[in-house]
Amino acid sequence: MTLVLIGLGKMGRALATKFAQGSGQQRGVRVLGYDADPAAREEAALGGVETVATLEDALSPLEAPRTVWLMVPASRVEEVITAC
Repeated sequence: MTLVLIGLGKMGRALATKFAQGSGQQRGVRVLGYDADPAAREEAALGGVETVATLEDALSPLEAPRTVWLMVPASRVEEVITAC
């Protein structure tokens, strides 16, 4: 399974890292993380998250059914969905 997580701020980065690392004996899932801020992407990559530089790079490898998780401020949701 591949999960795209858009928004790698404090909460998004923590979720992406947990998913990527798994827990106990459970293997993690492939996480593609995107954030407009390069520093946020770098921090997430340190936690094992595969980061991408554009929304297109995050969405293009996905096959249906697609799993995309948004962790962005409510005021930015429409902007992100429109860009997808």
